[in-house]
Amino acid sequence: MPQFELMSPLYLGLLFAYFVTSSLTVFDIRMSQAKMGMFGKETAEAINSGPQVPSWIAYIFWLDWIICLTLIILNWKIAIFVFIARFILKWLSVLETTGNMIMRPFRPKLPVRETDEPFDEK
Repeated sequence: MPQFELMSPLYLGLLFAYFVTSSLTVFDIRMSQAKMGMFGKETAEAINSGPQVPSWIAYIFWLDWIICLTLIILNWKIAIFVFIARFILKWLSVLETTGNMIMRPFRPKLPVRETDEPFDEK
């Protein structure tokens, strides 16, 4: 079985795609945990009253696993390092923050109410 080099265009593209799909997956997992109240009742109420993430994000979870298996098949030695790096980035909330930034344009916006005026300092 050929072992792809880390700097090959195919492997770099898969690594970038894996980072993006992992970010979206971790963000979706954190939103689901917050909805269930794992971070407190106040957080759960705030998440449930706000706009929801799109339903197509569930397909990204499966794409993440497909890319993961492809990375293992292409070069299992580098894939082990990638999984360790993913765990560290997940623990440091880098993936969650990146997923939040990626999903920002896709979240529906709440309608502006008359009471949502900016704070006027006098």
